[in-house]
Amino acid sequence: MLCFAAVLFSGAVLAVPVTAPVGRAISAAMPDRWAFELIGNDLGLRPLFANDPSPLGSALLSAYDNTWAAAHLSVWLLLADMAFVLTMAAWTALAHRCRHDSRARS
Repeated sequence: MLCFAAVLFSGAVLAVPVTAPVGRAISAAMPDRWAFELIGNDLGLRPLFANDPSPLGSALLSAYDNTWAAAHLSVWLLLADMAFVLTMAAWTALAHRCRHDSRARS
């Protein structure tokens, strides 16, 4: 169940542009969504869907809208920022917990 939110909001199950505004906001804060952006860009999903002769390709392209259009560098910088913020949040929580535990022993 813990992985469900990551998969749902990454855009792999449901395209982010067709989700509700709350879902898009949650998705923007998920690192998995941006990793999915990079992977889809590297795999060339946008041109693959654009050149697909079946109606499914154009339907997927319109559902995913501009999902794989971001520049690699901007997405990598966003992922690095998220990693830094999440690391600092974990460090702060751990430091608070260690301070609390050391006072309880005294």
